[in-house]
Amino acid sequence: MLKKKIKLITVGTLIILAIISSGCGLVKYNNIGHFKADESMALYKEKKYDEAIKSVDSFLEKYPNNKQAISQKAYILIGSGKNEDGLIMLTNMYEDGVRDSAALDNMSWAYNNLHMYEMAGKYIDLCLKTFPGDEEEYVNKGNALFGLKKYDDAITYYDKALKMNPKYTLALYGKALSLYSSGDYSNCLDYFKKYVEAGGDNKSINNYILNAYLKLNDFNGAIDEFNSQINKNPDKFSLYIMLGSIYEKKDDFDKAIDSYDTVINKKNDYAEAYYDKAICLVKLGKKDEACNNLKFAIKYDEEYVYDIEDDPEFDSIRNYDKFQALINKED
Repeated sequence: MLKKKIKLITVGTLIILAIISSGCGLVKYNNIGHFKADESMALYKEKKYDEAIKSVDSFLEKYPNNKQAISQKAYILIGSGKNEDGLIMLTNMYEDGVRDSAALDNMSWAYNNLHMYEMAGKYIDLCLKTFPGDEEEYVNKGNALFGLKKYDDAITYYDKALKMNPKYTLALYGKALSLYSSGDYSNCLDYFKKYVEAGGDNKSINNYILNAYLKLNDFNGAIDEFNSQINKNPDKFSLYIMLGSIYEKKDDFDKAIDSYDTVINKKNDYAEAYYDKAICLVKLGKKDEACNNLKFAIKYDEEYVYDIEDDPEFDSIRNYDKFQALINKED
């Protein structure tokens, strides 16, 4: 479900590292010290991960075997993308007999992040078998099933989470993505929209919404959707870019250009808007204007010079002297 690239590690490596760092399982965990997670959780929610870790470490200096503090540190590590480090700590605890729901749930979370879905399923199954499930645990089970491409089964668990909390964004997103992946584009749109309404902000969400509309050949529905979003977020430039792309697919290049011009008028160094506008101008046979806009695209983002060299959208003007001047970086 996560988009960032994460190095895969073997289960054996995790267990070996866990045994080494735990002194071959001699560490015994306890509750001495009465750990309070409020401070570290507040910092975690603000994405101040290093400070959150320091907050827990200051407690662990006095009470190094406190189970809650160690579990909290593992949670912060996993949430900040350090999945292997968090898993090593949790595996230590597991090998030493700790079987509480938080540890099992977090192990599943980390394995899901590492795309090791069989292992994620193993630990969340142990959790759900022993403890009553909550919405987070059901989502981790759903995510493991999603990773194994068992979309219908995944939806079953996302629905369990949504029954407990209808606005739980992770469950809404998981169900929407499962519906999308199984080709149910009409229903996935409903859940993507619910996700946005509930405050979800995954960067890929509008790409999925757009693609679902396109799969349904519902250009007008897509236009209405992005116009609605623009009315709520008039300064979110990516929405205008997407709206322009829909008009392009409808071959309505003038309206697409209007959308890109709106961005340029609001932010005159927005390179993508110039680039996309240039494509429309080529389609309209306005090669001089297209080259002028490409010049601005390259001015504000030099990487575009490499894009225009390979983009088939510019094949019709590839031998035009002004286009060649752009590729050769001539004034």
